[in-house]
Amino acid sequence: MHPIKPHIHSLRRLGARVIFSTALGLVGLAAGLIGCDQSSAPTSDPVVSAPPTAKQVQDALVAEQSALNELTRGLAMALANPDLREQVKEDLIETPFTHEHKLEFGKYLSRHAGHDLADAIAAALGKRRNEVLALVKAIRPLEFYMPVSAHRDIWTGDSDLLVAGMLDEKPDVAATLYNLKGDRVPLAPGVTPDTPSLALVPVETDFAKPLDKSKAHNRQKQAGTVGTYVVTQCDPETGDGCGGGGGGYGYTMYNTRAVGRTEVLSQMRLTNDNEPWYKGAPEIHLRYMAATSTTGVGRVITEYIVPEYLWAGSDDDANAHWRGMENASMFYWDSSYGEIVHLVVFEDDGGTTFSTELNLGTKFAGQTVAYKVTYTYKDDDDPMGEIDLNINSPIGDNYPFGTGSAFFIDKTR
Repeated sequence: MHPIKPHIHSLRRLGARVIFSTALGLVGLAAGLIGCDQSSAPTSDPVVSAPPTAKQVQDALVAEQSALNELTRGLAMALANPDLREQVKEDLIETPFTHEHKLEFGKYLSRHAGHDLADAIAAALGKRRNEVLALVKAIRPLEFYMPVSAHRDIWTGDSDLLVAGMLDEKPDVAATLYNLKGDRVPLAPGVTPDTPSLALVPVETDFAKPLDKSKAHNRQKQAGTVGTYVVTQCDPETGDGCGGGGGGYGYTMYNTRAVGRTEVLSQMRLTNDNEPWYKGAPEIHLRYMAATSTTGVGRVITEYIVPEYLWAGSDDDANAHWRGMENASMFYWDSSYGEIVHLVVFEDDGGTTFSTELNLGTKFAGQTVAYKVTYTYKDDDDPMGEIDLNINSPIGDNYPFGTGSAFFIDKTR
């Protein structure tokens, strides 16, 4: 069984990411949860604080979600102003972060472009701007965007809009959702709202790495909408530039594997992307592992992150249909791998990084050879299964394979 466990909500993780970011600003637990003032403690006898109890962790989570609810409600009421809605829409269109047009919320409010929005949130909540900014800082870092691709295709800045705020992915708990009057909007767990919705959720994006707009275009299904960035050479909805068929960017494609060929991802589909609607498109990682000859030691030979724009947000029904994967190269079949390469699939949700060891096997001239691979994972990552890829197995359009929730059609070139 794969060592990544689904949603390991341990005290180790919660103590690091929730207590440290929340207790200081919201519940005043600094002394009890993160230790005494080290500057006043003798250097020869440092004070070691006790780990937070389950109740302290839960209390901090409740307080942080309550603060996010207040912020989300204030944001929703602020967006009743049509000029602010238009400004937010334009800023979402222009942001170069991810295919889903994300803004780093805290920095956005602190910049000139977000000052009017911060003032409007403050007015809606009966606070001053600096109090709103302090409220934002008391919550873990947030990103702000319209997570459902269908919403980005139809919202033109009008008042038919909702705002959601959620800290954790809880399949049995509905997202906290407000209309522009500040009223709570009921929504069943697991249901995506039909009304276009903005979301405040914990940061998953690396805001130090913007998209290269020279290699992408914003696909807008109608003028004045937010849209979705896609790479210039491939539009997955129309198939333009995505390769496929027998050619694939000028290469000859094969339905068999062999040493010296490159494994190519032709198509993929998902039956469960492990993302609620307010977290947007899934961040699917394909991690390939192989032996290094007969030494008993293996390694991760490549890790491919599936471009988010290839998915219809977190819509399981839409993502269950085969989607072109641009004939992306996965790995080169080297003779040192033996007959088998192991594929692990997971959805990246961040968290604390850990190291683990996986016991695997391959074959050389029909003889089984065991090997171990040491690699890292994060405690919020969602496992999506694993499978052995055998060099002797047929591939191509007539031979899809899968891990349980992710399915693939591979070719070689």
